[in-house]
Amino acid sequence: MHFIKNTILIGLLISMLSPSFAQDESNAFTPEKTTDDVVLALNRLESKESKNVNLAQNMYDGLGFAKSATMFKSNNLDKADKTVWSNLATAARLNSNYEEAAYWYSKVVMDKPILQDILHYAHALQATGNCQEAINWFNKYNSSNIENKVSFIDNCSDLNDFRSFDEVSLNTLDGLNSKHLDFSAQPFGEGIVFTSNRGANKFSKLIDNWTSDNFTDLFYAEKTDEGYSKPKVLEGAVNGKFHDGVSAFASEGEMMYFTRNNYTGKTADGVKNLKVFSVNNTDDIVWSEATELPFNSDDFSTCHPTLSKDGKTLYFSSDRPGGFGGMDIYKVNMTDGSWSEPVNAGPTVNTAGNEIFPFVTAQNDLAFSSNGHPGFGGLDVYVARMTNPSSNNWDRIVNAGTPFNSTQDDFGFYMNADNTTGYLSSSRTQEVGNDDIFEWNSDTEVDFFPVLSREQIFCVVEEGTKTPIKNASLKIAQMRTGEKDDMNFSTDQNGQFLVTVWPDTKLMMDITKNGFDSTNENWNATTKAPTTEIVYIEMKKEDTFTFRGNVINLSNNTPLRDTRVTIVSSCDNMKKELRSDKNGKFELEVPCGCDYKILGEKVKFTNKNKNVKIKSADCNSEKEVTLKMAAVAKPTVTTTAAVRDVPVFEGTLLNIGTIVPLKNINYDYNKSNIRADAAKELDNVVMLLNKYPNLSLELGSHTDARGSDEYNAILSGQRAKSAHAYLMKKGISLSRITFKGYGESTLINQCVNGVKCNDTTHEENRRTEIKVLGY
Repeated sequence: MHFIKNTILIGLLISMLSPSFAQDESNAFTPEKTTDDVVLALNRLESKESKNVNLAQNMYDGLGFAKSATMFKSNNLDKADKTVWSNLATAARLNSNYEEAAYWYSKVVMDKPILQDILHYAHALQATGNCQEAINWFNKYNSSNIENKVSFIDNCSDLNDFRSFDEVSLNTLDGLNSKHLDFSAQPFGEGIVFTSNRGANKFSKLIDNWTSDNFTDLFYAEKTDEGYSKPKVLEGAVNGKFHDGVSAFASEGEMMYFTRNNYTGKTADGVKNLKVFSVNNTDDIVWSEATELPFNSDDFSTCHPTLSKDGKTLYFSSDRPGGFGGMDIYKVNMTDGSWSEPVNAGPTVNTAGNEIFPFVTAQNDLAFSSNGHPGFGGLDVYVARMTNPSSNNWDRIVNAGTPFNSTQDDFGFYMNADNTTGYLSSSRTQEVGNDDIFEWNSDTEVDFFPVLSREQIFCVVEEGTKTPIKNASLKIAQMRTGEKDDMNFSTDQNGQFLVTVWPDTKLMMDITKNGFDSTNENWNATTKAPTTEIVYIEMKKEDTFTFRGNVINLSNNTPLRDTRVTIVSSCDNMKKELRSDKNGKFELEVPCGCDYKILGEKVKFTNKNKNVKIKSADCNSEKEVTLKMAAVAKPTVTTTAAVRDVPVFEGTLLNIGTIVPLKNINYDYNKSNIRADAAKELDNVVMLLNKYPNLSLELGSHTDARGSDEYNAILSGQRAKSAHAYLMKKGISLSRITFKGYGESTLINQCVNGVKCNDTTHEENRRTEIKVLGY
């Protein structure tokens, strides 16, 4: 896969001509740095000066890796230094000759190697099947490279965890492959288009010094009963003097996208990077003038285009700035006839290594090759999927397993719409420098993801009755292969929620719901048979006791509406407040096992207390409670100064301890500022205080039940303070007014936690009251 990977990294390397370029397995296309004249001159000089180390080094620096290796070896290597060993190792690696690369790197790493030498040695060992030794050197690299660690298998036995598709057969296309590089086959017309450096166009005499072979071109071979016809070079404005290859088709084959070396520009170092072009098919596989796509650049490589099935999204590889290292996968979208700005596929797909040769399946999964993810060695094929396509996040990835991957380079993956057949390029034949095209077939649909995950439905139900519990809250910790993900869910109207689980998933679930005991449930996918059936989780209903109360006017046995009822627990002194309805009734469910004090309060009536003892036998039952409240006797009207001085506010006699709600002081949700309607009512309080100079009051502010108890206590204090500040601005003495926030502890209606109410009903609880402290 040399050429294709190092060369085509096609379109990879074609564009990357810098000597420091470390794209291991990739000859896909090599970048071009020398002019035609320089290339021809070097060819003429080789026979005379091949023994000259300086000339060999110049050839190496110009990316002539294969030719420079020959020149280095023509000298006495016994006298060679570490620089020559390193050059020979790099030249072998970049032409996918891993056996030789491992040999030279083994010499380099013994003499104060740089980190990249250690990493490349590990990759070469892995590609030659020396798994355990490769792991040792990967560990040495990571232990010295804290910031940019690489991923690799921790144990050779981990290779057994990759999936094996035993139903897939892999066959070489003997009539199609050659002794040269052949790769990246795509169906077209009645046959296939593929990339090869077998040499067949008018520029075939030019040699790519990277591989010491021809440049790549695009070929077409028609499918026959016996196999394929003799490949022919594509005609038209496709194949030029440098690298061309790796095609993708749109509009039913009327347009083709492909990679080629930059003809018109180069980097400051003289590198002709790779670019993506498009051509139209005019007739009989003759292609029109090539058009460069707008997201190319002279400064970096863009290559290996592939299209989504709807033709609206184009994926490609690039080493443009801002990536994760090496070559990354990017995508652009077609909108109103124009391509969008490139977007990186993200860290699930891209690594510090090279991600190249993307392909989009009919299911919109992204297949690609990489040497940055844990695998068998060399380039491996991986497949990524979006759990939620609207999120634009590739969140699941899997090694394609065998037979798609081997210890050698595997790339150029293609799959038909039925997922039953396709093509693959690989150097697994072990012939040095040779990449071949394979055809794969399967009797059943190949699906890379069922072994990864499935959607599991859970349902929360009441213990005993199996009644679904809606709006239950769940905090879930998902443990998988050493990773932990924290998630929050709520059950739907049917008591259900959905979780994506893997075979090794363990879910630790904490479930809460008002009126039910909290539940902890652990669910381990490895101990559960794969099933599409719903998994039920039971919650035990909390042991409770229900007060059903009546508030009655003692004098005439008529219901008393809007009476404040406070129920205080003897267990923790927690208070619950509510108001009697228009029929004087109230109802409250409270935890079992405590005694309760019930207090009724209403203006112009004396307070009424009642203590209720609840035995354990009373749990999950109810009790009728009646509060009979006596009206406060109307004061005798006299003309004495003492009685006349008792304050009266809006018809209410203000005895010490009397609480009077200010009717129009309400607050907007979650705010504490004084509204215009509240200011008018506070002005009445100012008039009251001015009329009775010795009167002192408490301003008490209250919130509704939404929000936490702690937050509401703070908010109500702010509201009371705002009312207090208003009175101070009106000239009321600080000594006559205090303020207090009661939070949600004294609600005046049924809108307690867990009860759904409209905004108007909630607003009734957001109020301010005055309480007489003295006069």
